[in-house]
Amino acid sequence: MSRNFWDAALGLRLSHLCLAAALGAAGCAGPERGKLAEMRGRTALIAEAEEARYPPPPGGGEGGVRAFPLLFTERAAHGETLEVLWPVFEWARSAQSPPHAQSSYLRLRPFFRRDRAPDRDALVLFPFYCRSLERREEGELTSEHFWPVFGVERRSVDLAPATTYHTLWPIVSLRLGGGRWRFWLRPALDLSSGFLDRGWWLFPVIKAGTGRGGWEGGNRFFYLLDPLFAYVRSSIAGGRSEGPEDARTEVKVLGGLLGYESSGGRWNLRMFWLRI
Repeated sequence: MSRNFWDAALGLRLSHLCLAAALGAAGCAGPERGKLAEMRGRTALIAEAEEARYPPPPGGGEGGVRAFPLLFTERAAHGETLEVLWPVFEWARSAQSPPHAQSSYLRLRPFFRRDRAPDRDALVLFPFYCRSLERREEGELTSEHFWPVFGVERRSVDLAPATTYHTLWPIVSLRLGGGRWRFWLRPALDLSSGFLDRGWWLFPVIKAGTGRGGWEGGNRFFYLLDPLFAYVRSSIAGGRSEGPEDARTEVKVLGGLLGYESSGGRWNLRMFWLRI
């Protein structure tokens, strides 16, 4: 047989393989539940739509390409989604109205992230700049970092408002709030007046302490080679029985660059001062 025949047969075979691969990928919408799903903007849009705060615009329909993680597109009642080589590229926009209530996400991991939602706003130009706003029951949490030169964080510390200033992060920090102050010159110096600083320490290797309630409840903290590792727990239960909404727990690595937090019965992982 001629060479052209074998070339044609090989081309047909490759076409069949590509078609089989495409059919195998078709219909794959990706994770719908769990922490991996929560990293997708699509999950947040669906949750907002389920709350039914605003009706979706007329004319919306479902459809798209479902070959996750290679390519995923969707137009549905909750909004529009485009994901390419997820988690590298992700864009999503809610279908809520009015426009000021819409949520949107644009992520090119790990270099760029722009998230907008009714309860949060974030902009990341990794690793040099990070700005975030989160609205929680205990108040707003804001941070802005020009890493590592300067940064400002405003949040509740020991369940009270406080502002922390960083320079040469995480070496030098100053925290102020409610007539209290705390100053770090890591790893050589840690001075505090009013903040959670009771206890014992072999400085700068280990520092630990408890407030009312001891290790079974109430406030407590543990630092190992601060800022390498930190564990802090705050509670407003006082003498009554403590519920999930009364306590807040934080675990930080490298001063908060990586971490875990639990509050109000829910938990989140953190990276670069943002929830993930």
